[in-house]
Amino acid sequence: MVYYNQLFLGMIGVVAFITQLQLLHLLRYNKTISILGQTLQSALTDLISFGFFMGILFVAFACPIYVLYHDLIQYSTIANTMGSQVRIENVNYHYHS
Repeated sequence: MVYYNQLFLGMIGVVAFITQLQLLHLLRYNKTISILGQTLQSALTDLISFGFFMGILFVAFACPIYVLYHDLIQYSTIANTMGSQVRIENVNYHYHS
């Protein structure tokens, strides 16, 4: 049941994302939204390089955590380690907000 709930939540997230994209597409005639689109388009290379750098940094933190704690079930694979990192960040964000 938990697996199907997670699958359902993932599908809802994808549908919500696609709906947001369609809404932005409809609002492209609005001046403010068109300025936002132009800004994102001009900053695309910087955003891609930032995302690439953050991905490298994320993996760089995941590797030593995996090496140190691979005996624990939460860190038994590199994918589980990365998932644990995301969950830890999510918990910390909600705790401090």
